[in-house]
Amino acid sequence: METVSKIMLNEIWKSLVHNPAPLEQITLCGEGALASVFPVSELATACWGAAGLACAHHST
Repeated sequence: METVSKIMLNEIWKSLVHNPAPLEQITLCGEGALASVFPVSELATACWGAAGLACAHHST
């Protein structure tokens, strides 16, 4: 089962790059801790993951 963070990362990455291959290279772990009714911890994790993938993707 995919986590909320992974689903968000998939959507962010596909909207920017349209190539899902690099998504297999990342593993997200941990749980949200920011107090909010919205999944802000998960969104932050997904954004950091997308940034990391973009750096890795751009440098190759």
